[in-house]
Amino acid sequence: MKRTSKEPAAAKAEKIAALVRTLRETEAELQSLTGEQLGRRAGETADLVSERRQDGIHGLDADVRIVFDKDVSERKRTEEALRAQATLLENAQRIGRMGSWALDERSGRLTWSEATCALFGITRAEFRGTFEHFHSFLLPEDLPACAAVHAAITPAKPLLEAEYRIRRPDGSVRWMYERGTVEFDTAGRAIRRMGMVTDVTEERMSREQLERGTRLLSIAGRAARLGGWAIELPEHKLIWSDETCILHDLPPGYQPSFEEGVSYFPAEHRIEVMRYVEACARDGTPYDFEVPKNTARGRRIWVRCIGEAVRDASGKIIRLQGAFQDVTDRKQAELALFKSNRALRMLSACGVALTHIRNEKELLNEVCRVAVEIGNYRMAWVGYALDDAGRTIQPMAYAGAEQGYLAIARINWSEDNPAGRGPAGLAIRTGRLRCCADVEVDDGMVHWRKEALERGYRSIICLPLRDDHRTFGILGLYSGDIFESEAEELKLFTELADDLSFGINSIRSRAERRIAQHKIAEQAELLEKATDAIFVRDLGHRIVFWNKSAERVYGWKAEEVIGRPTTDFLCPDLKEYAVAIQVLHQKGEWGGELRKRARAGHALTLDCRWTLVRDKNDAPHSVLCIESDVTERKKLEEQIFRAQRMESIGILAGGIAHDLNNLLAPIMISIRLLRRDAKDSESQKIINTLEACSQRGAALVRQVLSFARGLEGQRIRVDLKNLLAELQLVMKEIFPRNIGLEFVLEEGVRAVSGDPTQLHQIFLNLCVNARDAMPNGGRLDINMENVVVDENYAADNPDSKTGEYVMVMVSDTGTGIAPGILDKIFEPFFTTKEHGKGTGLGLSTVLGIVKSHGGFIKVHSEPGQGTKFKVYLPARPVEQSPEIARLKPPGLRHGKGELILLVDDEPGIRVIAGRTLERFGYRVQLAGNGAEAAAIYAQHGHEISLVITDVSMPVMDGASLVLALKSINPQVRILVSSGLTTSHFIAEAREAGIHGFLPKPYTAEALLKALQQELAGPG
Repeated sequence: MKRTSKEPAAAKAEKIAALVRTLRETEAELQSLTGEQLGRRAGETADLVSERRQDGIHGLDADVRIVFDKDVSERKRTEEALRAQATLLENAQRIGRMGSWALDERSGRLTWSEATCALFGITRAEFRGTFEHFHSFLLPEDLPACAAVHAAITPAKPLLEAEYRIRRPDGSVRWMYERGTVEFDTAGRAIRRMGMVTDVTEERMSREQLERGTRLLSIAGRAARLGGWAIELPEHKLIWSDETCILHDLPPGYQPSFEEGVSYFPAEHRIEVMRYVEACARDGTPYDFEVPKNTARGRRIWVRCIGEAVRDASGKIIRLQGAFQDVTDRKQAELALFKSNRALRMLSACGVALTHIRNEKELLNEVCRVAVEIGNYRMAWVGYALDDAGRTIQPMAYAGAEQGYLAIARINWSEDNPAGRGPAGLAIRTGRLRCCADVEVDDGMVHWRKEALERGYRSIICLPLRDDHRTFGILGLYSGDIFESEAEELKLFTELADDLSFGINSIRSRAERRIAQHKIAEQAELLEKATDAIFVRDLGHRIVFWNKSAERVYGWKAEEVIGRPTTDFLCPDLKEYAVAIQVLHQKGEWGGELRKRARAGHALTLDCRWTLVRDKNDAPHSVLCIESDVTERKKLEEQIFRAQRMESIGILAGGIAHDLNNLLAPIMISIRLLRRDAKDSESQKIINTLEACSQRGAALVRQVLSFARGLEGQRIRVDLKNLLAELQLVMKEIFPRNIGLEFVLEEGVRAVSGDPTQLHQIFLNLCVNARDAMPNGGRLDINMENVVVDENYAADNPDSKTGEYVMVMVSDTGTGIAPGILDKIFEPFFTTKEHGKGTGLGLSTVLGIVKSHGGFIKVHSEPGQGTKFKVYLPARPVEQSPEIARLKPPGLRHGKGELILLVDDEPGIRVIAGRTLERFGYRVQLAGNGAEAAAIYAQHGHEISLVITDVSMPVMDGASLVLALKSINPQVRILVSSGLTTSHFIAEAREAGIHGFLPKPYTAEALLKALQQELAGPG
């Protein structure tokens, strides 16, 4: 820190007072001159006094009482002395930024020296010489205090001292320190005041800054729990700051002796502390370490001790200084964290054991080992509470320094026995965690204290082990340290006890379940021949028995479902399932229909009969489920219901259409008459609107009549290419420009037989629906091709028949159709459009026209992905042999007797596809599942040219079959057929070395093409 050259105001004032005393001594010397000498020089002396007044010592020479009769030579000597003293005083005032003043109480005249005027920012000529003028400089808030100082002067207390602020004419504010005295006459009346004034602005600001810094340092020390100390050498005088006193629970300002300061360190740490202090005092080695301390109130705290040496100019160590910082909270947090981490590591290791160990004894041993090796406990044990006469706690496992303790202790859980009043007995009786913090002082450990302390047990924690009904045991943890409770650690211990209880109960439950499953399996052998799906599940919905009929109905093998909850793979509607479960538990049985899901993904409707099976204690144990597949029956009922509904709607629609025609006919006839009579343009507009509405109504009636009466008309040769070309021209004119149109009308597409108007209506309705599904624009594509529907395709599509067709596909990129309403779109009056924008008859009319022409229609749609309608219309016969046209599609070659292994679990597909291959010159081996196919290939693999296999099959599925065949012959040619030819499925198949795919349902043409491509490829 830099030293300031400015002296305090009081010191400066003392120096000036010394100068004043010197002048007064001179005055006394003058008074010693004779009156004759002063008389001769009276006039000259008066001039000298006047001159001294102008030099700024007016306040001093007012006290001088000179008798003007001194000697001239003495006068000159005195004059020179006065001049020297005045110059000295003036220089002192200027250098010290001081000024003098004097007040004559009788005249009220206030006199300022030139230096005083400069301090107040004015010249001597500007000073008016009054006390009021002086007061005008003072800040209003400081004026009362200053006036009070002057008013308080008495003969007994003639000295005055004050600090105040002034405002100079330039606006600056300065602090002034004033000190003076008052002279009184014999009557006690003040006759004169005089003194000095000093500018102490810089000193005042420095002092305030220092005080602020000191306050901030004190606040920071309290906030950081940091206190300072010093040791003066060599006397070892100890000095503590207020913050250090507070840390030690002592009052601020208390100064202990060196010996007392050392005594606050625990005895076991004092030697270490003194070693640091002595090294620092001897050679200046600084230190920084943490150590516990005891406060004056006996609290144990942790402090960080920091110390360093202070040397004098010669390098000698004269003082040690440093700080104490209270780090108790951090130390406690570190301890709590250590304990929590230890408990967490134990919890994690026990969790691993619970996951992998299936034997109860092994689990208990492992948990005890973890507690000792990871938790650092001296001993850990698990005991089970017996219901015998003595209420014994039987040790089941232990680890660590047991040293015969459990046999000696004979711990029980009886409240009446002293051996049952420890933490183990309490934990079992209360079902709560119990601990003994210090074995040496805990009254509950009297019975075992000697044996426990001999083995190094200082504290004990007992964790209760519980099942659904009671506390059946404890986990005891014995530590060599006194236990200090930590909430997080206790929480983790409780979690550990719960996890261990769960693990033990799970092992026991699994054992009980295995016994029950064995009994059920014995009884279930009688159910294997049943035609219904029969299975048994436990109360957790897990399958424990699954008969052969269940495999047939659902497609899942028993080994695939045993142990799995039915809610994971059978029940898509959990709410419906939950209602049935609730009734089952209330009444003991339940019957009804449920919708479930087969392995292949298709929905099933089951007629279910469930019975709640009880154990010997009449407690619910499992559920026997007998379920019949009524899916086909429900579909047939639905078709019959739909046909009846369609018939009723047709009759109703015919009646409504007839009545509407009767209503519309007069209106449409009257329009022409009204138009002829109307002359003004406004009436013509109204008539035009009326005509448009009536025509729209008439078109709607015709559509209803077509639906109600059936769609009959002339059947002529229709070239769909020309019909769609005309439709394209119409749509280009009426469709929005933001919808792109793409018509692919290739040559060679067969003609059809039908009514051109009705066929036009089919594709116009589909295109209009596509337009409405793309309000923000999109793309509409129409393409056509010749297709052949064979027995395989017809078997999977009941609406179709075998033969040759022309397929027209209308696809859009619109909003798509939700799966929930896809089955309803062909129903009359069903629409998803806004009110007034759709009749609900468009698609039902399309379906009616297509069926009346002997065709069928397929639709595929996904929300947000658009919709595809495929219209199949029978192609007109061509001039060639019907047998050739049916059996030999264009471009297909006959085989050369190659042997094909056809694998499929559907008999219909096997028979039809096999016959087709044989007619085209191939030899065929048939297999109903993968295992049968593998056996055939193992016997005839050298003859088999190609294997065509399904994917989803019983016994061994397609994927397993592929692996089996590849193991026999890595070069085997395989053609995979599946209805799940997704990109993910194809990628997995390619990884397995499969490159041929045949999507289901397939036609004979598709089958033969795929087979020929696979045989022609590299093998």
